[in-house]
Amino acid sequence: MDTGLGLEAGPKVGYRNPWLMVAVASLANLALYIVLFGVPPIITSLVKDPGLTHEQAGLLMTVSLAAYCVCSVIGGILSDRLGARPVVSSGLLLASVAGYLFTWTDSFFLMLVFRTLVGVGAACVFAPGLRFILASVPKEISGVGMSWYMISINAGAAVPLLVTPLMTSAYEWEVLLQVYALFGGLIAVLFWCVAQETPPSGLRASVASGLSQGKTMGFWSLPLLLVSVASLLRMSQTYGILTWAPAYLSEAVKFSPAEVATAMTVLSMSPVPALLVGGWLSDRTSRKVTLAIGGLLISSSAVLLAGLHGGSFGVVTAVAFATGFGAGISSVPIFSLPAMAVSPSHVGRATGFVSTMTFAGPILTAYLGGYVVTATGKYDLAFLAFGLAPALAALMLAPLVKSFRPRW
Repeated sequence: MDTGLGLEAGPKVGYRNPWLMVAVASLANLALYIVLFGVPPIITSLVKDPGLTHEQAGLLMTVSLAAYCVCSVIGGILSDRLGARPVVSSGLLLASVAGYLFTWTDSFFLMLVFRTLVGVGAACVFAPGLRFILASVPKEISGVGMSWYMISINAGAAVPLLVTPLMTSAYEWEVLLQVYALFGGLIAVLFWCVAQETPPSGLRASVASGLSQGKTMGFWSLPLLLVSVASLLRMSQTYGILTWAPAYLSEAVKFSPAEVATAMTVLSMSPVPALLVGGWLSDRTSRKVTLAIGGLLISSSAVLLAGLHGGSFGVVTAVAFATGFGAGISSVPIFSLPAMAVSPSHVGRATGFVSTMTFAGPILTAYLGGYVVTATGKYDLAFLAFGLAPALAALMLAPLVKSFRPRW
């Protein structure tokens, strides 16, 4: 049956090359996170060379995440109104240009300005890109599509965390960050040229039945709020550890640059197999809340990092793997639940709202590591907080185990 929007009844009609759309959106997200995570592996260099304190170096990630947080809901709303294609393309281009300009100044104030603009650009990529995935992939395989999108986050973060420590002996950190930024700019152009959009998958049923779900359903709900807070706590751990683990492993645990690079790669890439499993399970179970809770409890093993001073490389790497694996299991259900808690016409707004809530946590944790180290000379309290955050998130989701009902 023709709905009048070029979409016909049936699970696959109306989608234009869905896996190509997943690929180009994931590539844009990967390029964004390469730019975003250019700072953590150069924190030690920034402390030694420009003479920043650990607290100031932490602020470089904090301002990016703050802008990411504040502007994400705006990015989501813009994607509902304008479509994801122009929003994602312009956001990635802005982040890339700002990341490039960051390398040309020694002024801490200008560094903060450029890193803030990286965050503004990021806000126009992640939530709109997530909406783009939901609009480009049939609902019955949306979990797998989202898992690849989430994998691009881990892969993007892993690139600078692996490449930068290994390449700084041959190249200045400025050159490496410039290459990351140029790559982001090229992907922004590619996304603009390739991306094609269709309405979110759940919209087909409402159009075919003559209903306007956006008018008949409210936006706010208890599940949306609880999942948003849980996502905030989960991402607090992820960004806190990714920001401060390189310096912690180098300064406190005394790992070599190669060991730091390897441990960080394990941490940032261990969610990849978990995301594939989590996405597959998310498509095949209605117990998405239970799936999220299980992953959160696994990732809370990161609390062990608080007491691993002088720990062996094998033990630290095993904890890093468990932390990342648990985060990966929880990612797909946590980011799919908010979209399912609202009507299809509000998907962009919901993903934007959750992104804003989500990155309120990393704003604190990106700064927390630097504050704790500057104040106490140790990382223990910061990593204790990073470990307990997902356990608290699991507790927040517990009331939804039996009560959550998707709206589309």
